[in-house]
Amino acid sequence: MQRFSKSLVTKALNVTGISVEEHESLVMQQKEIEQNIQALLEQRKRLELDVTQKQKKLTDARAKFKDVRAKKKKAETPILAELENILIEHNINAAAYHGRKLNGVDCCEFVQLSDLLFDKFEAVLLATTSLNRCSDDVITNTCALFRDICITLDSLSSKLRLKNGEPQEDNYVMTEKALKNLEYLWKIANLSFTPKIHCLLVHATNQMRH
Repeated sequence: MQRFSKSLVTKALNVTGISVEEHESLVMQQKEIEQNIQALLEQRKRLELDVTQKQKKLTDARAKFKDVRAKKKKAETPILAELENILIEHNINAAAYHGRKLNGVDCCEFVQLSDLLFDKFEAVLLATTSLNRCSDDVITNTCALFRDICITLDSLSSKLRLKNGEPQEDNYVMTEKALKNLEYLWKIANLSFTPKIHCLLVHATNQMRH
């Protein structure tokens, strides 16, 4: 806009026959416009420099953040995320459509791999240096308890899936022992006796026999 105005003034100055007063007025306008143009050019340079500096600061900040995240100590990583990563390594995922919980297929896979999984869980938990961390004994005993629960469930599942007429008497005996063991472990773990676990403990063997 300023350059356009300057061109108009310059064009007017080249017109012959204008008075001295008009010429002086146009010269003053031309100088004012040139000053405005120069001021705008300097302002543009300052803004460009400011943008360049801010972009550099942003780039530096991103690089520092990336470096800090890369060097982040294992103990500072959320423990839950590490445990979930172990599950993901074995294709066990919390389903979004299932309330971020394991679906039936993943639960079966978890139970079948429980011996391996709890060994890895225990290693991660023992390696953490959080101030509110449990003692080594508590971690080891808790992992062993829930490992035993899963192994017992896996054993029961294999017996309960036997087709009608296939189970032998020793299968019923082993199922009864596994159910008693599961009830004992369930109490030790202080888990709730929901209707489903009640049905399993009380009615599973009768269902097998009929």
